[in-house]
Amino acid sequence: MAAKFEEDFEVDEDDLRDEEKGSKFISIANGTPIRIIVRIEPIRMVQQEEEREKEVALGAGMDGQFGVKFKLGKGHLTTWEKEAEEMSVARHSLHDVPIPSDSLSIRKKGKAARVENSVKLRIFTEIEGGDRENFPEVGAGYLLGPGHGLVVSSDENGRCEVEQTRDRTFFKKFNPWLSRMGVNRDPHDELHKRGKCPICGFKK
Repeated sequence: MAAKFEEDFEVDEDDLRDEEKGSKFISIANGTPIRIIVRIEPIRMVQQEEEREKEVALGAGMDGQFGVKFKLGKGHLTTWEKEAEEMSVARHSLHDVPIPSDSLSIRKKGKAARVENSVKLRIFTEIEGGDRENFPEVGAGYLLGPGHGLVVSSDENGRCEVEQTRDRTFFKKFNPWLSRMGVNRDPHDELHKRGKCPICGFKK
């Protein structure tokens, strides 16, 4: 069963405002010494097939005042499933996974949106020269929404662990390496100045 992380969502009414920072992506931080594969499971989508009918009515009252009424008709919606996608994340690196919006626009014909707030991600560790179908899976899947993130790290025994990142705020810069428990999983955090990482070659 997929691990479901706590999330906070904001309603994007009428699609008239910009989405908040990071709300279109899920961040993946790979702090392990091996490449990982991130699989986005199929996403249920909804799409407006045709523009909604618009009705405008003009009227005048007995007192001589004029009024305008604007009405939107019903639009036909169709649902479909976005195919699963896979992407690789190199060792000691970051990747932003783009996620479809969860709101339809009254101004954009044919725009699709996801039906559910959360999407399911599965994480696999890559075995060099191995069969892709047999790559070991880390955990049993993870449910989370855009604006959130996962950080993958190795414990003292070399086993991969996955944690949710700390929530984004308007007051602090988002740190994709910081776990929800406040632990910094950045593999280069303790690298000395002008030092070079022996695993990925990163220079501080």
